[in-house]
Amino acid sequence: MWLPSKLLFIYNEENDNRNALMQALIMAKNSQASVTIASVLPSILNTEALISSEFEDSDLYQSMMQAHLNLLDSLGDYAEGVEVHHKLLLGMPFIEVIKEAMAAKYDLVVKAADNEGLLNRVFGSEDMRLMRKCPVPVWLVQQKLTGDENSDKKPVILATVDASEDYPEQELQTRQSLNFSVIEIAVSIALAEGAELHLLSVWTANYESSMRGPLIGTATDQVDRYVDDLKHQHDESLNRMLEHTYSLLGDDVEQYIKPKVISLKGSPRKKIAEYALQIDASLVVMGTVARTGIAGFIMGNTAENILLQLQQSVIAVKPQGFVSPVAL
Repeated sequence: MWLPSKLLFIYNEENDNRNALMQALIMAKNSQASVTIASVLPSILNTEALISSEFEDSDLYQSMMQAHLNLLDSLGDYAEGVEVHHKLLLGMPFIEVIKEAMAAKYDLVVKAADNEGLLNRVFGSEDMRLMRKCPVPVWLVQQKLTGDENSDKKPVILATVDASEDYPEQELQTRQSLNFSVIEIAVSIALAEGAELHLLSVWTANYESSMRGPLIGTATDQVDRYVDDLKHQHDESLNRMLEHTYSLLGDDVEQYIKPKVISLKGSPRKKIAEYALQIDASLVVMGTVARTGIAGFIMGNTAENILLQLQQSVIAVKPQGFVSPVAL
């Protein structure tokens, strides 16, 4: 079972960090992990002064540390019993976060999602850079608290997987490994939060529209059989993938979590965001690699379009062996 031992929380004074840090502390407490709260100072500031031996005694340093402590104090009991560290980083924010995550071997990066107000997109440009290039799973948390903190309503987590087996062997292995990582993380968080878990796989009948159109005009019953066959193949692949995943996680996981498995026909770009809204998901866990074998190639158009349409918190997961283009 995926249990993080070190979490890196990114503090941004322009964001409401409270909900994001609360989620990080809940995860840390349940997995007995430590949390490091880090602020990033843009390198446009006077770097010589910032790295001087007296910097920790400076008003700037002390004010940032106080901001961290004030945030922790506002969360009351959530921080109780959690080992918390503090750190200041200097440079371009997303690059320094990735360098720190790799150098100190963090298991999860947690940050309040930026909201730049463009086209109603939840994630800002810095967030997208972080998700594209960070090899460590990135959890972008909605700034607004999701309802009443004391509500009895169970949170809902949506994990999206690609159950298709129609890939070259090496890429298929990479995608299957990524599916496992996505489900493992989603299960771990569902257990920690007592959440309801949905596993969604979207499949597409690529030629259905053309076959039903006037140019080809295939008989309706033939098209129906074509679509039914694709659905059957997809659902069998999904079942095989889940059986393998449960065998690795332990048979009791399926019984304890009782995930709802959903198979939908359509475009992943639309169906994932629509379904997340339909079930009022608080978190979507998804893989973000579009192809394998290309260092630094993280997201294709489909994955990025899905992320830009989501209104929920997101955990973006990379496959094992991913090499970030951000050098240490």
